[in-house]
Amino acid sequence: MRDNELPTFANCDPNDPEERFLPLFVGLPDVIGAMLVFPIKWWRKVSKHLVDCGVMLQCPQCGHREQSKKKFRIDATEDLMMGGGGRWVPADEPEPERDVLTERLDAIRPEIKREMLRRLREQFPDDPALQGGGGS
Repeated sequence: MRDNELPTFANCDPNDPEERFLPLFVGLPDVIGAMLVFPIKWWRKVSKHLVDCGVMLQCPQCGHREQSKKKFRIDATEDLMMGGGGRWVPADEPEPERDVLTERLDAIRPEIKREMLRRLREQFPDDPALQGGGGS
């Protein structure tokens, strides 16, 4: 994992002591406005320290791994590195149904939406859904 990425279980190497616990430091409780409180380089040292102290995710002898009670959900429309977009939820909480079109439209600035509508009205002048207040 690179230091400019947000750590997740998908992009961290569980065999690397510096990366093993990185995903657990994202979105800590009572932290507002930042996904990580300190730089990733510092969290790498904390992760290695935990490994050196014997903390483990999985038993090396029997392979037992305790089921997580939480999972980190990344909100698809947020910029994580700018301080938003994810939270810890119960592990058994179903993933929300994604409406990709709404997600994309929500990310577009209002002035761009107005220009898109103007151009659509030019291209489809007889479409009543594009005229006035809309309609079908």
